Amino acid sequence: MAVIKGSESDFGSRMRQVREQRGVSLRQIAEATKISVSQLEALERNDISRLPGGIFSRAFVRSYAVEIGADPEQTVRDFLSQFPHDSVTAGSPHVLIDEGPSDRKLDPRAVIVLRRVRHQADVRSRVACAWIFTAIVGFARTHRADRTHGAGRCSAAGSHRRPRRA
Repeated sequence: MAVIKGSESDFGSRMRQVREQRGVSLRQIAEATKISVSQLEALERNDISRLPGGIFSRAFVRSYAVEIGADPEQTVRDFLSQFPHDSVTAGSPHVLIDEGPSDRKLDPRAVIVLRRVRHQADVRSRVACAWIFTAIVGFARTHRADRTHGAGRCSAAGSHRRPRRA
């Protein structure tokens, strides 16, 4: 995969440079990705107002990167760092917020999603434990009842012995 160097002036021109080095036309990318040529041109011009926004913009960048042979995940990270606007990062749980030189934390929306997932996992594990406990108690009761009734049968069976011959 091609590596996109950060020394070029902006994201769009770096993308265009890698695409041209690979000899890939915008028309070829448009046919492969089903993204219009005008939107691809807008991406190369850094005109994100022409992109649909949110997860769709990131998906466009990822698809574009795959077609030009660049690392899609690194390309999306570069895109997000160049355009940290809400219209681009909306809904992304991977966005980090800088609050100072040493304070980096997840976007509050991502924290809410993570809490919800953890809560759901906690509820599922409690339900599973309850089912297992119920099965063990049911088995123990059944097993104890069989042993009690079985002992009675055994003593009754012993009383039906044949009489000794004298």
